Amino acid sequence: MGVECDAIPMPDPAWLKTCGRALGRAAARLRATLPASVQRAAFGLPVAYAESTPKLCRERGWTCVELDPPRPRRHVAPRTIGAAHPAFDALPERAYTSPATFVATIPRGSTLGRTGTSITQDGTLLLDASAHLRLRSPHEHRAFTSYLVAPPRKRLPGRVAVLAAAGAGNYFHWMLEALPRLGLLERAGLRLGDIDRFVVPRCRLAALDESLAMLGIGPERIVRAGKWANIEAEELVVVSLAGGLGYPTGESASFLRERIGGAAPRDRASPARILVERPGRRRFANADDVRRVAAAAGVVPVQLEGRTLAQQAALFAGAELVVAAHGAALTNLAFCAPGTQVIEIFSPAYVNPCYWALAAEAGLRHSYLVGEGAPVADGTATYADIQVPTDLLGSLLAEHEAA
Repeated sequence: MGVECDAIPMPDPAWLKTCGRALGRAAARLRATLPASVQRAAFGLPVAYAESTPKLCRERGWTCVELDPPRPRRHVAPRTIGAAHPAFDALPERAYTSPATFVATIPRGSTLGRTGTSITQDGTLLLDASAHLRLRSPHEHRAFTSYLVAPPRKRLPGRVAVLAAAGAGNYFHWMLEALPRLGLLERAGLRLGDIDRFVVPRCRLAALDESLAMLGIGPERIVRAGKWANIEAEELVVVSLAGGLGYPTGESASFLRERIGGAAPRDRASPARILVERPGRRRFANADDVRRVAAAAGVVPVQLEGRTLAQQAALFAGAELVVAAHGAALTNLAFCAPGTQVIEIFSPAYVNPCYWALAAEAGLRHSYLVGEGAPVADGTATYADIQVPTDLLGSLLAEHEAA
């Protein structure tokens, strides 16, 4: 069996999180008045940070394989009907830069919490391998602000690789940012069999275990880390993210298509044109009308709930057209063949370009529609049902027919 690492389970209501962060910030300011050696000995938390893990490894003589330099990514804006939505129109020249990639081995390094925060033995946080969402400055990293003292440390022998990352309990972040780090490991000359343990976030994501099993990593080699985990390894293998948070790369898509999609049996009976329906939040409010317009174009409704990862991969690998509301199901676009047509439908309250980025990197043809109605300031509207403009959907489907 695998290892569960969450030494201090605690209730987690919103008020407790808010109070804990405030206390953590106050404690961090207090700790900063002490010498670093005293801070590290007394509290066991990081006392400094390094912006470049490869540079730190060069200075200390540690092994680090540098793979790719930062790479600019530039893509054509997605197709829509009418005015472009500001979320796409505001992308600077439709470009972003993915960070450098590397694999480093840190002697007696440790990883803190469920997001894979990597720390050296002397308390230096490896910032470029420990990203978390909405980080405005290094000093606001949760390793500095979310703990009064470090949780009890669990020491593991051998070589331990960190796959846990910010958001990796979510299907999108796990599949496109965390899991492809295994491809970076292999490019750095390490076989997956060379790793004794893999640290993953403790979560309920079935695809996490399914994907690792498809790559030959069984539960006996998995360490599940919760917020209060503090794991020290004899050798901590620190792998950079495969791309920027929220901006997957073509290399990640290729890794999934070849290593996960390639292992999935093909289902010749699956429809080539699919309308992905959601049973929970962000459903189509006018679902009957959407199905009618889709059916006229030969598009078949499908649901992903109850399908294994292999079955989802096979379904998308065989698709020539995918119509879906914005959501984690579109992570499966990574399995589509280049040239596949995608129509993504957004709520007016939430337009996120992450799947456009995936489609562009994977060589897919991406179009989008924004649902009817005015955007709502209330954050809960992010998950509201979508009133689909079926006339515009019909026009996009007709363009697909003509292409």
